[in-house]
Amino acid sequence: MKKIVLPFFTLLLLFTFISCDSNSENKEKKEEAGENIEALGTQDLPVANLSESEKNSEYNFYYKFKQGETFKYRVSTVTESLRDIVSDTSFTNNFNQNISKTLEFNTLNIFGDTLAELSCVLTSASIDADVNGEKISYKSGTVQDSTELKKFYEFESLLNNPFKIKVTKNGKVLEIYDVGNIIDKMLELNGVQVAPTPKEKITLQNQMIENMLRPLIQQIIKELPDKKMKIDSDWEKELAPVQFMTFSIGYTNHYKVVDMKKLGDDKIATIEDSASSTVEGDTSVSRSGVNYSFTKPTASANGKIFFNIDKGLIQKSITKTRMNIKYKMEMITQTGLRTGSVTEKIITNNTAELL
Repeated sequence: MKKIVLPFFTLLLLFTFISCDSNSENKEKKEEAGENIEALGTQDLPVANLSESEKNSEYNFYYKFKQGETFKYRVSTVTESLRDIVSDTSFTNNFNQNISKTLEFNTLNIFGDTLAELSCVLTSASIDADVNGEKISYKSGTVQDSTELKKFYEFESLLNNPFKIKVTKNGKVLEIYDVGNIIDKMLELNGVQVAPTPKEKITLQNQMIENMLRPLIQQIIKELPDKKMKIDSDWEKELAPVQFMTFSIGYTNHYKVVDMKKLGDDKIATIEDSASSTVEGDTSVSRSGVNYSFTKPTASANGKIFFNIDKGLIQKSITKTRMNIKYKMEMITQTGLRTGSVTEKIITNNTAELL
């Protein structure tokens, strides 16, 4: 079978896992990123104050899925990247990208009061990008050319092609499944003539679930504690390490309820998050005759979650991140030693909002 690579905007997915400041020196890193967490407010949410008794009460932060109910989210990712490359000559690459997706959920089944089965489908997607002045644009439903469809197969394979998830009332995603049709569409768009073996298909499905679908769903359904919460309540969650370049980056997210507001007749909890991180891995690697020397990447981010207590859904979440990457290269050639260096700064804004 022709080898299929699943990029799925891997770098962007890193930031969906990091929903917070990934350095223990929070103040210093937030100033470096030019982001003040207080600026990540309710923005366009027309909230009002609760009564003092309601504001200071305790609440369960449960997802209140109802069988037969549908709801939609818009997920937006805006990325800016500036890469400086120094070798025999020096040049700069600029990359700006805005991705918007609309997802529709349908609650298929409720098992007791603890577990729900949901169907999820991508109903629309768009991309606007600028790579060193070259414009790239995509809008689902408007592309017909097979070459263009192949360029955006990550979106086209998901479009109007539902998959299922099982999630607890606390937002823990236990299972993502029924993705076979998505894989079939992906292979079709890539022009794969030979069907994958059962083992190859399982591998592709697992890659899609863990590298694309789970991070996407976790922007919309975040795991919350199984206990009553009020202002100043806090909790933490350790995340599985993320592989990035030659490094393994581990995070522990720290959450704190900082406010209670009212949106119409619904109560909204404002949750801030931060994190501590560990970076492990080789800083020196040799591949294909090239010696690489990496500086451990640094990342900072600010995030807020607005949880609608009465609806039992996240009303909106905002995450702003910055990552700095540096590495040097050396290579022995017939004309002698050649060296180069790369410095890259990546700023990403993620927003998920209930429609």
